[in-house]
Amino acid sequence: MSLYVSLNSASRELDNTPIYLAITSLAARIMQIRHNGSLPGLPGLDITFMVPGRFEKPPFEGMRMGYFNHQDKLLNFEVAVPRHIIDSTQADHYVSMVLLDAIDNAGYFFRDTFAEHGVSFDPAPWHRALISLITTANSEETLKTGTWHV
Repeated sequence: MSLYVSLNSASRELDNTPIYLAITSLAARIMQIRHNGSLPGLPGLDITFMVPGRFEKPPFEGMRMGYFNHQDKLLNFEVAVPRHIIDSTQADHYVSMVLLDAIDNAGYFFRDTFAEHGVSFDPAPWHRALISLITTANSEETLKTGTWHV
């Protein structure tokens, strides 16, 4: 039961931006449910959000799959965060949707490469675990701000 979320940025200028706060908040919530044993078993996912800085940006757009680490049973994803999301009030929503998209992509990857890797992955338990996590985060945000992120 492994799910890791990290942020990769070339500078500290993005600290305290909505995207930085959304990613770090998500990572903290995931760490809590990971320690509670609420995530499905292996294989796991490692998702890195690559946030553009003033002078550098990721060399791609969207999401790309990295590699599958057979030893750790982790599938790696990199996400190039669009510049307009950095200060967006919808950063929480964006991060949540990327997470669900990564789960779907992992399902397709393991379905299409089962013969090669011998690993099966059922996205449904991941969706159930993370939808409740996302719903909880949105509920907390709603209580604080009165806005619901759809």
